[in-house]
Amino acid sequence: MLSKKDFSDLIKNFCARKALHTHDVVDVQSNLVAIQLLEISGDLCKFRHPFAYYYFLGQYFSDHIEVPEVSKQIVDICEKMYMREYANIIVFLSYHTRNSLIIDNVMRIANSIFADKAAFDLSAAQADVINKLVAESPKVMMALEAKKEREKTLKARDRIERKMPKDNEADEADGNDISVQMRIGFRSMKIIGQLLKNHYAKFDAGPKKELFSAAANVSFRALNVLMSRIIDDLDNLPDRVAQMAPEIINEKQVKKAIFLLATVIVCAFIKSTSKYTGADTLSKTYEEVLEKNETL
Repeated sequence: MLSKKDFSDLIKNFCARKALHTHDVVDVQSNLVAIQLLEISGDLCKFRHPFAYYYFLGQYFSDHIEVPEVSKQIVDICEKMYMREYANIIVFLSYHTRNSLIIDNVMRIANSIFADKAAFDLSAAQADVINKLVAESPKVMMALEAKKEREKTLKARDRIERKMPKDNEADEADGNDISVQMRIGFRSMKIIGQLLKNHYAKFDAGPKKELFSAAANVSFRALNVLMSRIIDDLDNLPDRVAQMAPEIINEKQVKKAIFLLATVIVCAFIKSTSKYTGADTLSKTYEEVLEKNETL
């Protein structure tokens, strides 16, 4: 977003850099407004659609990626992919280039997310994790009165917690925060998917398999972490289900709801992985990866 004066100064600087007379440059602002690329709001000029901003910014970074200051800025942006704006910049940059600076940093970040965890692979052992949600749910009816008392206690605790200061409330960059890690993981998967789809004919077979495996594995490591956290909170899970759906009051209904929750989570991760990395042009890559990793 720029003021009209800043926009005018931008045109003057462009003309000076390109050795052009300002009268040789048509009324850029009016033309950009006419084609609905820019819009004027009071004294401010801004892109009408966010994707236009990201597209041209990505193009600028691509054209100047060899400049040390720009390459350093790109690395810094990759480190902060938990922020939507920075993630979008890298996504659009991946349309313009497959430079190793982008690939190496996105791959490094993807491989670092939940690196100490195995990928959830739906093998028999991992399927037991979902079965455990059903088998180990409490075997007694949940008393309605006890549930109401618990709800009162939780609401009281929530009121107290809301009044307490939160040390990390504004610190989105806390690398230990699981939600931040999840966000970075999914965005790195999305960027790798864009690289594969946009440059599928430019990558050799080996790098394509490595990229796809990294994208899929970061997704399923995140799934493993999430499912493990649900298992660890199993004792409280029935009460949480009851709070979300008061009509669920007996063992059979609780088991069904917990199993449905697990199924929805697993399917959502599989669907997201397919959405971000799936393309007909990559079918040969999938076949070669599956030869060594059948569970994937």
